[in-house]
Amino acid sequence: MKTNKRMFYGTIVTFLLSLILLLQLEIVSVSAQTWDVSARFDTAHCNAFYPFSSTPGEIGKTYYAKLNGSSDNLYTEYHGRECCSSEVGGCGAYGYWGDLYEKDGAIRKGPWVVERKYVDDSTYRILIRGASKADCSCGGNGYVKGEVVVNPDSGWKITSIVKNSVNNDTRGRDVYCDIDKDTGVIKFAGGSTCNGCCCCIDSGEIDIEVIVKRVGGQPVPEFGSLTALIAILLIAPGIACFVARSFHRD
Repeated sequence: MKTNKRMFYGTIVTFLLSLILLLQLEIVSVSAQTWDVSARFDTAHCNAFYPFSSTPGEIGKTYYAKLNGSSDNLYTEYHGRECCSSEVGGCGAYGYWGDLYEKDGAIRKGPWVVERKYVDDSTYRILIRGASKADCSCGGNGYVKGEVVVNPDSGWKITSIVKNSVNNDTRGRDVYCDIDKDTGVIKFAGGSTCNGCCCCIDSGEIDIEVIVKRVGGQPVPEFGSLTALIAILLIAPGIACFVARSFHRD
């Protein structure tokens, strides 16, 4: 009778511990599948940035988005004399720089953005682009640094790189564009080549585009449950034995 009682209590304890493990693993699995792409800016000197939204982002904060049919239309661009207008952070459209930009037909990118562009249910374009304001409008030299991640656990993968351009820097700051297709991580930093207080149109400029596709169909929601079940089968006998021996000592 005592042995049966010990085994009964052991079974109950094993079941409860296994249930807790199941819930924890399921939460981890679901959490990994609740976002498809993320963006974080660690530095954005001399302009704002807009990750997946028309609301400006905060430095160091990670923003998450789904690839569920939504598209973003956030990018702006300035042309010629407009590049220097004070309304967009320039030095004044009617001085020397304004004349120069009109003559050269200059084009300057607006604030940094991270955009999702819907192609079809299995394909998206991810665009990371923009530039700083003119140096004379905010002081210092434009610089941007950040990271965008395509979540491989959500069933999406970077399949091709269309653009990977970042501006050079003449002040010793790091500039790079590193794209890892397997992990989905895009790391970028763009600097400035301005040599003084001027209306440079390319400070902090980045222009990155990747194609992402859904691989292997929809993500499998049962993955977490399957992992938990395997773990339970492996540890349950040991737990039951330990509990039974504990009761036996009593």
